[in-house]
Amino acid sequence: MATNDSADIADDSSDLQRHIFPFFALPQELRDEIYDQHLTSYAGKLKCGFKIVASDIPITNLLLVSKAFGEEYRLRVRKKSQVTITDTNTWGAAQITIIPPPVANARRLKIEVACFSWDEVERHGQWVGDVVKRVNHPLVLQIHVNYCSQFGFHARRNMFMRWVQWKGLTELKIHKKQRKKDAWDFMDEDGLQLEWLTDIGDFENVTDKKMMAGGN
Repeated sequence: MATNDSADIADDSSDLQRHIFPFFALPQELRDEIYDQHLTSYAGKLKCGFKIVASDIPITNLLLVSKAFGEEYRLRVRKKSQVTITDTNTWGAAQITIIPPPVANARRLKIEVACFSWDEVERHGQWVGDVVKRVNHPLVLQIHVNYCSQFGFHARRNMFMRWVQWKGLTELKIHKKQRKKDAWDFMDEDGLQLEWLTDIGDFENVTDKKMMAGGN
Protein backbone atom coordinates (compact mmCIF):
# COMPACT_ATOMS: atom_id res chain seq x y z
CA MET A 1 0.00 0.00 0.00
CA ALA A 2 2.83 2.32 0.89
CA THR A 3 4.43 1.58 -2.44
CA ASN A 4 1.32 2.63 -4.31
CA ASP A 5 1.12 5.87 -2.30
CA SER A 6 4.70 6.70 -3.22
CA ALA A 7 3.96 6.04 -6.85
CA ASP A 8 0.92 8.28 -6.70
CA ILE A 9 2.99 11.09 -5.19
CA ALA A 10 5.64 10.70 -7.84
CA ASP A 11 3.00 10.75 -10.56
CA ASP A 12 1.42 13.91 -9.11
CA SER A 13 4.80 15.65 -9.00
CA SER A 14 5.57 14.75 -12.61
CA ASP A 15 2.11 15.92 -13.66
CA LEU A 16 2.66 19.27 -11.91
CA GLN A 17 5.99 19.80 -13.64
CA ARG A 18 4.41 19.08 -17.00
CA HIS A 19 1.84 21.83 -16.41
CA ILE A 20 4.21 24.65 -15.41
CA PHE A 21 3.84 27.40 -18.01
CA PRO A 22 7.16 27.98 -19.86
CA PHE A 23 7.16 31.76 -19.25
CA PHE A 24 10.75 32.31 -20.35
CA ALA A 25 10.05 30.60 -23.65
CA LEU A 26 7.98 33.66 -24.57
CA PRO A 27 9.66 36.41 -26.66
CA GLN A 28 11.25 39.21 -24.62
CA GLU A 29 8.80 41.77 -26.02
CA LEU A 30 5.83 39.74 -24.79
CA ARG A 31 7.40 39.21 -21.37
CA ASP A 32 8.00 42.96 -21.08
CA GLU A 33 4.36 43.61 -21.95
CA ILE A 34 3.29 41.24 -19.19
CA TYR A 35 5.59 42.98 -16.71
CA ASP A 36 4.19 46.39 -17.75
CA GLN A 37 0.65 45.18 -17.07
CA HIS A 38 1.61 44.17 -13.55
CA LEU A 39 2.92 47.41 -12.10
CA THR A 40 1.36 49.46 -9.35
CA SER A 41 1.45 52.93 -7.81
CA TYR A 42 1.75 54.30 -4.31
CA ALA A 43 1.11 57.57 -2.49
CA GLY A 44 1.79 58.23 1.16
CA LYS A 45 4.06 59.90 3.70
CA LEU A 46 7.49 59.09 5.03
CA LYS A 47 8.20 59.13 8.76
CA CYS A 48 9.81 62.56 8.47
CA GLY A 49 6.60 63.99 7.00
CA PHE A 50 7.64 64.17 3.35
CA LYS A 51 5.09 63.10 0.77
CA ILE A 52 6.05 60.30 -1.59
CA VAL A 53 4.32 59.36 -4.83
CA ALA A 54 5.50 56.39 -6.88
CA SER A 55 4.28 55.15 -10.25
CA ASP A 56 5.08 52.01 -12.24
CA ILE A 57 6.65 50.25 -9.27
CA PRO A 58 6.76 46.45 -8.76
CA ILE A 59 4.16 44.37 -6.98
CA THR A 60 6.17 42.92 -4.12
CA ASN A 61 4.78 39.38 -4.33
CA LEU A 62 5.78 39.09 -7.98
CA LEU A 63 9.40 39.74 -7.08
CA LEU A 64 9.25 36.44 -5.17
CA VAL A 65 7.88 34.25 -7.97
CA SER A 66 11.38 32.99 -8.77
CA LYS A 67 14.90 34.38 -8.86
CA ALA A 68 14.91 34.66 -12.66
CA PHE A 69 11.43 36.24 -12.80
CA GLY A 70 12.22 38.69 -10.01
CA GLU A 71 15.48 39.84 -11.59
CA GLU A 72 13.96 40.43 -15.03
CA TYR A 73 10.84 42.05 -13.57
CA ARG A 74 13.01 44.41 -11.50
CA LEU A 75 15.07 45.36 -14.56
CA ARG A 76 11.90 46.22 -16.45
CA VAL A 77 10.60 48.30 -13.54
CA ARG A 78 13.83 50.31 -13.47
CA LYS A 79 13.20 51.42 -17.04
CA LYS A 80 9.75 52.83 -16.24
CA SER A 81 9.29 53.65 -12.55
CA GLN A 82 9.23 57.19 -11.15
CA VAL A 83 9.24 58.40 -7.58
CA THR A 84 8.61 61.96 -6.36
CA ILE A 85 9.57 63.00 -2.82
CA THR A 86 8.04 66.33 -1.78
CA ASP A 87 9.00 68.55 1.13
CA THR A 88 6.26 69.60 3.54
CA ASN A 89 6.08 72.30 6.19
CA THR A 90 6.01 69.60 8.88
CA TRP A 91 9.55 68.45 8.21
CA GLY A 92 11.43 70.40 10.86
CA ALA A 93 14.81 68.81 11.58
CA ALA A 94 13.88 65.31 10.46
CA GLN A 95 16.07 63.30 8.11
CA ILE A 96 15.50 60.46 5.67
CA THR A 97 17.72 57.78 7.17
CA ILE A 98 16.84 54.86 4.88
CA ILE A 99 15.98 54.59 1.20
CA PRO A 100 12.20 54.37 0.81
CA PRO A 101 11.48 50.99 -0.84
CA PRO A 102 9.99 52.49 -4.05
CA VAL A 103 13.21 54.49 -4.58
CA ALA A 104 15.28 51.31 -4.52
CA ASN A 105 13.74 50.27 -7.86
CA ALA A 106 13.08 53.69 -9.39
CA ARG A 107 14.53 54.82 -12.69
CA ARG A 108 13.50 58.46 -12.25
CA LEU A 109 13.66 60.28 -8.94
CA LYS A 110 12.21 63.76 -8.53
CA ILE A 111 12.92 65.83 -5.42
CA GLU A 112 10.86 68.91 -4.45
CA VAL A 113 12.14 70.96 -1.51
CA ALA A 114 11.65 74.39 0.06
CA CYS A 115 14.60 76.32 1.49
CA PHE A 116 14.59 79.44 3.67
CA SER A 117 18.25 79.66 4.69
CA TRP A 118 21.75 78.37 4.00
CA ASP A 119 21.29 75.84 6.82
CA GLU A 120 18.22 74.35 5.12
CA VAL A 121 20.09 74.07 1.82
CA GLU A 122 22.76 72.12 3.71
CA ARG A 123 20.26 69.86 5.48
CA HIS A 124 18.35 69.06 2.32
CA GLY A 125 21.62 68.51 0.50
CA GLN A 126 22.70 65.99 3.11
CA TRP A 127 19.69 63.68 2.89
CA VAL A 128 19.31 63.93 -0.89
CA GLY A 129 22.99 63.16 -1.33
CA ASP A 130 22.72 60.16 1.00
CA VAL A 131 19.73 58.74 -0.87
CA VAL A 132 21.40 59.16 -4.28
CA LYS A 133 24.60 57.47 -3.09
CA ARG A 134 22.68 54.43 -1.86
CA VAL A 135 20.91 53.80 -5.16
CA ASN A 136 22.99 51.17 -6.95
CA HIS A 137 21.54 51.49 -10.44
CA PRO A 138 21.54 54.27 -13.07
CA LEU A 139 19.26 57.10 -12.00
CA VAL A 140 17.60 60.07 -13.67
CA LEU A 141 17.52 62.79 -11.00
CA GLN A 142 15.37 65.95 -11.17
CA ILE A 143 15.31 68.58 -8.43
CA HIS A 144 12.88 71.47 -7.96
CA VAL A 145 13.77 74.00 -5.25
CA ASN A 146 11.58 76.83 -3.94
CA TYR A 147 13.40 79.39 -1.79
CA CYS A 148 12.26 82.45 0.14
CA SER A 149 15.41 84.44 0.85
CA GLN A 150 17.12 87.47 -0.59
CA PHE A 151 20.39 85.87 -1.70
CA GLY A 152 21.89 87.26 -4.90
CA PHE A 153 22.79 85.21 -7.95
CA HIS A 154 26.36 84.35 -6.93
CA ALA A 155 25.36 83.41 -3.39
CA ARG A 156 22.58 81.14 -4.64
CA ARG A 157 24.89 79.62 -7.23
CA ASN A 158 27.49 78.80 -4.59
CA MET A 159 24.85 77.37 -2.25
CA PHE A 160 23.79 74.74 -4.76
CA MET A 161 27.06 73.90 -6.49
CA ARG A 162 27.57 70.81 -4.32
CA TRP A 163 24.22 69.46 -5.50
CA VAL A 164 25.29 69.28 -9.14
CA GLN A 165 27.87 66.59 -8.31
CA TRP A 166 25.18 63.96 -7.72
CA LYS A 167 25.04 61.10 -10.20
CA GLY A 168 22.24 61.12 -12.70
CA LEU A 169 21.33 64.81 -12.28
CA THR A 170 19.50 65.98 -15.39
CA GLU A 171 17.54 68.92 -13.99
CA LEU A 172 18.02 71.39 -11.13
CA LYS A 173 15.67 74.37 -11.10
CA ILE A 174 15.57 77.01 -8.36
CA HIS A 175 12.48 79.18 -8.00
CA LYS A 176 12.12 82.37 -5.96
CA LYS A 177 8.91 82.61 -3.92
CA GLN A 178 7.84 85.95 -2.47
CA ARG A 179 5.62 84.52 0.25
CA LYS A 180 6.56 81.73 2.64
CA LYS A 181 3.19 80.03 2.24
CA ASP A 182 3.93 79.60 -1.47
CA ALA A 183 7.18 77.75 -0.83
CA TRP A 184 5.44 74.37 -0.79
CA ASP A 185 3.54 74.96 -4.03
CA PHE A 186 5.62 72.94 -6.47
CA MET A 187 2.96 72.97 -9.16
CA ASP A 188 3.59 76.66 -9.75
CA GLU A 189 6.49 77.09 -12.18
CA ASP A 190 6.62 80.88 -11.82
CA GLY A 191 9.67 82.54 -10.31
CA LEU A 192 12.33 80.39 -11.98
CA GLN A 193 15.66 82.16 -11.34
CA LEU A 194 18.43 79.57 -11.65
CA GLU A 195 18.67 76.50 -13.85
CA TRP A 196 21.57 74.06 -14.07
CA LEU A 197 22.69 73.54 -17.67
CA THR A 198 24.52 70.25 -18.02
CA ASP A 199 25.98 71.09 -21.43
CA ILE A 200 27.89 74.14 -20.11
CA GLY A 201 28.42 72.83 -16.57
CA ASP A 202 27.07 75.91 -14.82
CA PHE A 203 23.92 77.68 -13.68
CA GLU A 204 22.06 80.02 -15.97
CA ASN A 205 20.67 83.21 -14.46
CA VAL A 206 17.16 82.90 -15.89
CA THR A 207 16.03 86.21 -14.34
CA ASP A 208 18.74 88.21 -16.12
CA LYS A 209 18.09 86.36 -19.35
CA LYS A 210 14.40 87.28 -19.23
CA MET A 211 15.22 90.92 -18.46
CA MET A 212 17.65 91.12 -21.37
CA ALA A 213 15.13 89.50 -23.70
CA GLY A 214 12.48 91.98 -22.57
CA GLY A 215 14.75 94.94 -23.23
CA ASN A 216 15.51 93.97 -26.83
